[in-house]
Amino acid sequence: MDSSGADLDRIEAQRSMLVSHDQRKDFSHSGGVGTTSPTGDTEPVPKFRTNLKLSDLFALPGEDVEMTPEIFGGMSNGEKECLEKLRSNGTPMERVKSNTGDSILHIAAKWGHLELVKEIIFECPCLLFEQNSSRQTPLHVATHGGHTKVVEALVASVTSALASLSTEESEGLNPHVLKDEDGNTALYYAIEGRYLEMATCLVNADKDAPFLGNNKGISSLYEAVDAGNKFEDLVKAILKTTDDNVDREVRKFNLDSKLQGNKHLAHVALKAKSIGLFFVFFNNQ
Repeated sequence: MDSSGADLDRIEAQRSMLVSHDQRKDFSHSGGVGTTSPTGDTEPVPKFRTNLKLSDLFALPGEDVEMTPEIFGGMSNGEKECLEKLRSNGTPMERVKSNTGDSILHIAAKWGHLELVKEIIFECPCLLFEQNSSRQTPLHVATHGGHTKVVEALVASVTSALASLSTEESEGLNPHVLKDEDGNTALYYAIEGRYLEMATCLVNADKDAPFLGNNKGISSLYEAVDAGNKFEDLVKAILKTTDDNVDREVRKFNLDSKLQGNKHLAHVALKAKSIGLFFVFFNNQ
């Protein structure tokens, strides 16, 4: 394990994760995952489909079905009975959309209904990658809503789904780097909301996402530096992905070449009164 991975693992060890390391392994290889309830009990969940084909990750062709107020309200309230109604009516779940292009998974994720989210993913894995009219995925709306456990479940599901595909097949199916209409990734919203646990999970999921800039030229890394001391360890772990034990000039080149948007990180570190990060960036200049 490289030094950046060790640092991220150390940060994650300081919090209670929805999915433990061993559970993630089981999720990917045996088709199931256990989640931990607030009381500490392990709750069984439906097995994830491990025999996915590329076609399973795209909605069936056809026209969208307007989401009724009843279904919208039921999804918002976390009512699993709504799924049974859709099944009994023969309605293709992956085609049901609100007037803003939200799928049923968007709605369940937005309101933080973990069990409903997991059931929808099992039924319609293609919805993991759907974007609404604002180009937001379910991962975007879950992070924006601050629902850490839902985010962790979505990340684990995406990882498992993509693991069953070849590299060529999975190309372009990475919601961790998808930007919405404002140019924001899910990670950006996690850091903007100051959700350290969630942000750590997302950085572990994709090491390139922190460097992507939005329409205002602000990257997730920049936002994490601006968050101050609370995110200092995470920022240092992100930076080590460009380190590789090279000299200062090469480190600066590596960071500059990867980082989109505003690169004045030392300045924002000083503004955030994060002296440790200020000297990290100052020494890289």
